[in-house]
Amino acid sequence: MAAPRIESPAKRDQLRRCLGLKVVVGLLALALICFWSLDFSSEKHINQLGVLGLQQDRWNSGKAERVHPNTTKQVDTQKQGTEKVDLEQAQAEPKQETEPLRQSETRNEPEKVTEGEAFEDELDIEEGTEEDEEVAWVPKKEAPKPVVVDTHASPEPADLRDEVFECNYTNPRSDFCVMKGDVQVNVHDKSFRLLALNASTPRGRLTIKPFPRKQFPGSLDTVTELALESVDAPADGAAVEAELECSEVHEVPALVFSTAGHTGNYYHDMTDGWVPIYITAYPFEREVVFVISDPVGWWFDKYVGLINALTKYPVLKLGEDQPVHCFQEVRFGLISHGDMAVDETLPPHIRLEWLGQRWARVAGFPVLPTRASGTDSGPLRLGWVHRAEKERNVLNEKAMLDKAREMGFEVVILNRFRNMEEMFQTIQPLDVLMGLHGSGLSNFIFMRGNCVLIQLVPFQLEWFSDNSFGIGAQISRVKYIAPVLSWNESSLSQQYAYDSDVRLHPEEISDRDGWQAWAHYYLEANVTLKMETVESVLQEAKNHLLTPGAVAEHRPWLQPFNGFERKR
Repeated sequence: MAAPRIESPAKRDQLRRCLGLKVVVGLLALALICFWSLDFSSEKHINQLGVLGLQQDRWNSGKAERVHPNTTKQVDTQKQGTEKVDLEQAQAEPKQETEPLRQSETRNEPEKVTEGEAFEDELDIEEGTEEDEEVAWVPKKEAPKPVVVDTHASPEPADLRDEVFECNYTNPRSDFCVMKGDVQVNVHDKSFRLLALNASTPRGRLTIKPFPRKQFPGSLDTVTELALESVDAPADGAAVEAELECSEVHEVPALVFSTAGHTGNYYHDMTDGWVPIYITAYPFEREVVFVISDPVGWWFDKYVGLINALTKYPVLKLGEDQPVHCFQEVRFGLISHGDMAVDETLPPHIRLEWLGQRWARVAGFPVLPTRASGTDSGPLRLGWVHRAEKERNVLNEKAMLDKAREMGFEVVILNRFRNMEEMFQTIQPLDVLMGLHGSGLSNFIFMRGNCVLIQLVPFQLEWFSDNSFGIGAQISRVKYIAPVLSWNESSLSQQYAYDSDVRLHPEEISDRDGWQAWAHYYLEANVTLKMETVESVLQEAKNHLLTPGAVAEHRPWLQPFNGFERKR
């Protein structure tokens, strides 16, 4: 039996130290394992709550004023449509192609956006403090650029910002401006003033001629230029001057437009007036006040029915002796999609034929439904637009109408109406509206769907006629027939030789002598219709109306107009 091993005291001390070291290492290993077993998503959540708590504290401390002094820039206030812009709001609200009214900048984002930056944008906190130095975004110092918009796009009424002062001058047909906040309208002085509270709201002056035909500069000669002003609101909220205190406060927005331009010509009353007014005012569902610049007395008497169809409030006429009216929002300018047309692919996504239907519902007279081909048992009703002018007349009108009656049409002669209501109730029952190119054909917008518009197109007026009525008719689901009359049917053939420039080179006349000379030749010429032309177009109309299930061609969007193309 071996003797027990006896260790020295020094050896025992060494063993005890080794054992203690092993215990410490084991405990450290166990702690490390427990640490790595934790759910790191919880830790991230705790960190986020810490950031949110810090940001929320800053929000609570500064939310009374909502001022963002480090997020604004001063922009040129000249008529290029740019003003001082709230960069943070422009970033928070995505640019929409259908809102050309908003002008914002393209801001350069940092390469990496931290959670702190995301919360800062969301909460509108004040920037530039030492505590948020790592996450605060500072805009680069560069010239601001306006948003690039589709030139045919339309502004929409919805805008979540509580204060706005801006214009957009990029649309080829019309300019638009918006004032939102505490807006004072001095009707007598024709002045508009925004009492701005937000530091991000631009101060200064903007101008606009609110008429939708600026592509022809001469059209704006008689349109008054309106001045819009944005000033600091007094600290006590009082009016800037005693005489500007609000005498009437409106809970609905205002829409400002002019009745000057070419108003007085029925075609222009429609294409520059009521069609754009309809497009612009429709989304407000009659909850809007019309503010009219350059008011003409007869206009209100003639179109009272259409006015009431689109607004339920009294119209304000600039220049009249009225008190100051105050609004939360005022919009300037009318949306135009093209001549006598509503592009259904653009906001507010409406149909042109709904204008007459809304008018009839408000006025209380009946609206006939879309015409179903092949269902009418009685004679087809043809409305002929008689021209009582000295030029552009059908010289053999009686023979043409006799041919129509011979083919089974009941002819209604359309001349002068006592009022618009009589016109509407005369147009609605028609199956066919027919006439030589002229303003009387504008009434196709009040026809029932699937009826027929026949436009007799004089020599050299193909493009002119189609853009005036043809495109709009097809968009409105009206069957469009447009025979182009020959040289021999024009009175020009009796005055000029067959090989003359008038027949062969009309574009040279326009280039050399100008628009008025061109119009003298081609817009004033009379016509003598060939009976085979009359019979052909009336038979085409008859076939469409009597064939069961026949449907008029529908074009839901506009073709290029006057060189401006919509990208699709």
